[in-house]
Amino acid sequence: MKEIHNKIETVLELVKEQIKLDPKSRIIVFSSLRDSARSISIALNSLTEINATPFIGQSSKEGDEGMNQKQQINTLNKFREGELNVLVATSVGEEGLDIPSADRVIFFEPVASEIRTIQRRGRTGRHREGHIFILVSKDTRDEGIRFAAAAKEVRMHRILNRVKNQHKLSLKLNKPIDRLKRFSIELDKNSLSAKSFIELEEERLKEIPKKFNSNSNKIEEHEKILKTSKQNISISQRLRPRGQLGLEEFEEGSSEE
Repeated sequence: MKEIHNKIETVLELVKEQIKLDPKSRIIVFSSLRDSARSISIALNSLTEINATPFIGQSSKEGDEGMNQKQQINTLNKFREGELNVLVATSVGEEGLDIPSADRVIFFEPVASEIRTIQRRGRTGRHREGHIFILVSKDTRDEGIRFAAAAKEVRMHRILNRVKNQHKLSLKLNKPIDRLKRFSIELDKNSLSAKSFIELEEERLKEIPKKFNSNSNKIEEHEKILKTSKQNISISQRLRPRGQLGLEEFEEGSSEE
């Protein structure tokens, strides 16, 4: 068709505007269709100071050859080094590749997926301020797609906030240790609370170095080990997730099952 969609004129204006602001700018234009990506690249290369190229996937079919991995890497390196200042990418530029940050990202058309929308937006504003433009044709399916993506994104954030709040609530509910107080240890057919068991073990372990070797140096070494172990207990307490208790923190409780 000889007719060209007037979105391309808008793309040219937005690219010229950014290059005028900063001649060293990097710009990414996203298009869902390969044919559109090629048409946009041809139109952009008609401008001075613009060096644009399509960036498409590896799949090929009759009359539509893709880019192999070597070509993709070479293109990204040229974009990173400034030899190319505009990348016209299909969905392959949304994720999975180390695409450099851009100063301006232009959506040639909106996408219905909130994930793809976020991924495209994430190509700018990483290390410095960036701008995003989404081109929507009035009274076309573009409007419905744009609203659908926005509604899905709002819903996604609502779900994430609900999960976050539930996690906070669970941490608060885990603080009471009423049920944990009933924890007991069966030792020689006797039931002991966790606190009593730890006190007995500490006393037993203190005697081991003395029985093992009467050498004073050995005893000092073991005492240092015991002292260090007590310090480690306090460190481990700090490293535990909030609301999680260690055996040494259980209070003496009833011995019921």
